[in-house]
Amino acid sequence: MSNVGVGTMGTLLSAPDARTSVERDLSAVADEDLLRACARGEREALRELTYRYQTPLYRFLYRLMGSHEDAEEAVLDVFVKAWQHAGRFKYQA
Repeated sequence: MSNVGVGTMGTLLSAPDARTSVERDLSAVADEDLLRACARGEREALRELTYRYQTPLYRFLYRLMGSHEDAEEAVLDVFVKAWQHAGRFKYQA
């Protein structure tokens, strides 16, 4: 898998509104900066991106797949891949 522990990804879908004071500080940070922080291994950045995009991504994938379980699994896969490949993202794209 990735450097993201089960604790981080395991709670991904269970508590989307739960934010710590550290995460609140990231609410004004641009997505590109959060992705750069993910590339440096900063888990708080991944949590913030998850907070921002988990619900709309899940809704999109559920409409596409028609299955709650498949959509949940795909959301987890997306965030794991984002974490694993954040350093390769091309910001000009």
